[in-house]
Amino acid sequence: RSLLAAAEREAVHRGCLRAHLDTHDFQAVEFYRKQGYIVAGKLEDLPPGHTRYLLKKDLYER
Repeated sequence: RSLLAAAEREAVHRGCLRAHLDTHDFQAVEFYRKQGYIVAGKLEDLPPGHTRYLLKKDLYER
């Protein structure tokens, strides 16, 4: 959590307005949601049998 927060602070410092990332259904979707990320899209069956989630978070509200 602290590493993600540090990366977000650095992104804001560099003028970024939004963060984007992706993860799979067997990884950390709920972790990122708890950090304020929302699901922007899903790629079904990538890899086969799993879903890849595309997440985003607005940073300018911080």
